Amino acid sequence: MKQRKIVVIGAGSASFGLSTLAGLMRREELRGCELCLVDINREGLDAVHSLARRINGEWGAEMTIVATTDRAAALTGADFVILAIAVDRENRWRIDHEIAKDLGIMHYAENGGPGVLFHTARNLAVVMPILRDMEKLCPHALLLNFTNPVPRIVLAARRYSHVPAVGVCHQLGFGYMMAGYILAKDLDIDVPADYRFVWTDEASAVERRIIDLAESKLDITAAGINHFTWMLSVRMKSGEDVYPLLKKRFLEGPRNFEPLTRRMIEIFDCVPVPGDCHMCEYLPYTHNMSRHTWGKYDIQMYDLKRGEANRKKLWEGILRMGRGSFPLTT
Repeated sequence: MKQRKIVVIGAGSASFGLSTLAGLMRREELRGCELCLVDINREGLDAVHSLARRINGEWGAEMTIVATTDRAAALTGADFVILAIAVDRENRWRIDHEIAKDLGIMHYAENGGPGVLFHTARNLAVVMPILRDMEKLCPHALLLNFTNPVPRIVLAARRYSHVPAVGVCHQLGFGYMMAGYILAKDLDIDVPADYRFVWTDEASAVERRIIDLAESKLDITAAGINHFTWMLSVRMKSGEDVYPLLKKRFLEGPRNFEPLTRRMIEIFDCVPVPGDCHMCEYLPYTHNMSRHTWGKYDIQMYDLKRGEANRKKLWEGILRMGRGSFPLTT
């Protein structure tokens, strides 16, 4: 049987490199695969490579791991290609947001609204050559795209190349957080009564705890496009359908908890996954500053400075874990 080959382009990403490694190496079905790590940042690539070798040994993944800056060599004969890259992410994102704001448009500028046009153009300038390489070197490989704006990148791949592509996003975790919080009494989860989402370490710690507990008790099936995904079913691990109860509790729940999500439930009788801050990207009526919808729905703009600071912390952790001086926390 042919050894499956998985290529991760953008493996030197602190945000996605670590979680991608953990996801791949935990899967029994992928044991013994060839894993090729690719990045133009040699320093970051070497750090992730060291960590990958440690995880491989401690978890018994039995993978053959290669790290290279030579994309063509890595792509040759690949079965799966995971894409997680960005061009000057926080800095350019900030510019897109601020220009639109000066013109009366309040939006995230990542996956929806006018800013996404420029975000798409920047990243497609890098992505399209990768797609051309895939057409030549691994024409049957499946592209799993993390690069934002995910829907636009996947649309371009499908429309302007022959590469089969799907979009991937971890935002389902926030859906588990909302379900865990709203069904806290039913699931026997202890949550702060006045919790609301903000970009702080304290709030993130609460969110992570609720997600972990909710994932241990619930199974959520969702579908849609990146940051505009909707719950199709919500069941207890026993199989009991609790989706109707979730909607009922949400509409009865605290008015300051994800109010835009509550409004979507009222309109569509369906629970969106991503939370107010990401979902608003796809709702143009929230972009008009004269309507004051961000204040009305308590929408929190992504904290770009915090994002940069967290990336530095992630790199410190990756380096320490790769050297073996810190326990694996993936």
